[in-house]
Amino acid sequence: MVADVEYEGRVEGVHYWNVTPGGVELALTRDQLASDESLINRRRVSAERNSSSAGEQPFQLLKERVTTALGS
Repeated sequence: MVADVEYEGRVEGVHYWNVTPGGVELALTRDQLASDESLINRRRVSAERNSSSAGEQPFQLLKERVTTALGS
């Protein structure tokens, strides 16, 4: 997921977070936003996996560990 970060009526940046296959939103860095900032224009984004990218193996390992930990 991604949303624009609004502060005093202006878009000041963007914030990304994850959604599990079961629909649970995981915004691990949400607390970095100030109390007077808000998220607007929320939208779902997706990206195709690239099995040959350097980050794919660590991603798959993390995915496996998270799935196991969540019991999904």
